[in-house]
Amino acid sequence: MSSVKQQVLEAVRQLPEDCTFEDVQYRLYVIETIRKRAEQADRGEFATEDEVKQRLGKWIEK
Repeated sequence: MSSVKQQVLEAVRQLPEDCTFEDVQYRLYVIETIRKRAEQADRGEFATEDEVKQRLGKWIEK
């Protein structure tokens, strides 16, 4: 796996030349969130289908 610094540099390289600081922050936030969620899933820490349905009940069509 590449280092954090390498990952950040690659993420910044992929942004358009006219990006803002907010664009950079958001990109890094998304990368970190995905990394954390993948680690949680690897440890088996995720919601079951029933838990998801309960949490999002008002959004699920019946």
